[in-house]
Order: sequence, then structure tokens, then C-alpha cells
Amino acid sequence: IGASLIILLLAGILLKKKNRLGLASLILTLLVLFLTPFLKELKCNSLNPVIFYLDMKRSPFPLIPWSSHLFAGAFFAFLYSKLSLRNFYASLLTTGLLFLFIEKTSLLSSIAPTLAALGKVLFLFLFSRLFVPLYEKSLFILRIAGESLFLYVFHIIIVYGSVLKKGLSHYLGGFLNLAETFSVFVLVLVVSFAAAYAVLQLRRNRPIFY
Repeated sequence: IGASLIILLLAGILLKKKNRLGLASLILTLLVLFLTPFLKELKCNSLNPVIFYLDMKRSPFPLIPWSSHLFAGAFFAFLYSKLSLRNFYASLLTTGLLFLFIEKTSLLSSIAPTLAALGKVLFLFLFSRLFVPLYEKSLFILRIAGESLFLYVFHIIIVYGSVLKKGLSHYLGGFLNLAETFSVFVLVLVVSFAAAYAVLQLRRNRPIFY
């Protein structure tokens, strides 16, 4: 994520105009998608961090293909600034359906899994929009929304681990049924929200410690 954001930041500085950055985001998305099959078989034991984050077998979140999600997000943010809300949601729905259709056919088979994953993210985003009226009425949700970066990093550490300790995916991955997986999801959600609220209170009441 950090590397992808730096790439987008540099592109924004160099290109300067929003339209150019929007086009660059689309080009970067397509570039990553079509590079994915070639780098999938990369085998290298180098400790070089650049090589490590390109290695799909060793890195938990390899730069390719996962950076395509962030670049695509930047492109859709550009579309959001250009289209009406109705047309924007229609474009997300159409793109998601197209990506899932590609997965079910023999078209672009080498990048179909990545496209399908991106399509599912789009559907999750559209699904989450149904709950916006609910979020807007919850003072608790609105408060901890300001700690979204903490929430993201915290849940990643819980699920995938860190350099200090392995995460839940190491101990539970592949062993849970649907009901158990959902229970763990709810537990992680509650713990993450509680931690974010604690950080929020610490920042407000004890800024020197924060």
C-alpha cells in the first residue's frame, strides 16, 4: 500500500493535472494486471526488499497484483469526481459484473483471478453503501471513522501478523467453516473498534502519550 501510494504521489507531482492522473491510474492498473502472469512464477531468494515485494510466493501482499486494487481505486475516485452519483455506481456495478463474467469464461484467463478479486471488492463497496444511513446515525461509528488508518493497520496485524508475531491466518487459515469464520470476523471487528475507540480517547484526553 505504501509503495503504491508513493507511486501515485509521484505520478500526481509529475503530471500535475487531475485528468492526467486519472488516465495514469487506469494505465497503471492495466499494466499491473498484465504483468501479473509473468511475475507469478518469479523465484528468487534475494533479501532485497524490492525483489521480496514482487515475489508472489513469499510476500503476504506482493506489489503485483495487489497494487492494481489501489490504482483502480484511484481511477474510480477520478470517475467519482466526473460522473453523477447514479452513473458512478452504475459504472462500478457494470465493471464488477464484467470482471466476474471474465472469470467464468476463458477470456483473459491469466489475469481472470485478479479481475475477479477486484470485482468482488467493487461489489463489497456497493453493498457497504446500503448501510451509510445507519452509519450516519451512529455517533460511535462517526467518531472512530477518524481512526480508519489505525483500524486498517490493527486488523491487518491481527489477521496476518507482523514481524513480531504470526496472525490468525497462520493458526486458523483453512480450518474454519463458514459460521466459525463469520464469528471470528465479528470478534476481530469488535476488538478493532474497541481498540480504535481507546486510541481516540487517548488522543483526546492524553495527547502527550499518544
